[in-house]
Amino acid sequence: MKIVILMFFCLLIVSNTVLAQTNTLLDNGDGTITDVATALIWQKEDDNVVRDFSASNQYCQSLILAGNSNWRLPDVKEFTSIIRFSGNIQRNINRIAFPATSGSFAYWTSTTTSNSSSQAWEVYFSTDLVLSTGSIGNVDQRSKTGQNFVRCVR
Repeated sequence: MKIVILMFFCLLIVSNTVLAQTNTLLDNGDGTITDVATALIWQKEDDNVVRDFSASNQYCQSLILAGNSNWRLPDVKEFTSIIRFSGNIQRNINRIAFPATSGSFAYWTSTTTSNSSSQAWEVYFSTDLVLSTGSIGNVDQRSKTGQNFVRCVR
């Protein structure tokens, strides 16, 4: 009986640890999502408009959402923090927290590539794309004159 109780508590601890690692996104009910793990607050839905890099920066800087005006483009590390991973396979964005996320266009990051000031990193939320770098995954580079969606953060 003691072994059964001990196994139950071990299972409970492991289950709660896994849930804590996966359930870090909180819907604030005001058009924003808080990532508890990073303390970042995300725009829940983009406006379904594609923009070049410069216009994307301007959009975030002028956005007023949930009573806040200090929005910006996320850097590549911040943006990839909301990609769900499983082993070596990259997964999609959490569609419950971010329901209207495009899988056909990428999203801009604020991070300029190290090899060219005219390119920035972009993030896709699809697992079946072969990117220009030849890899299958979610992060790629693009000319800043290209068109992508925008999801702002603060």
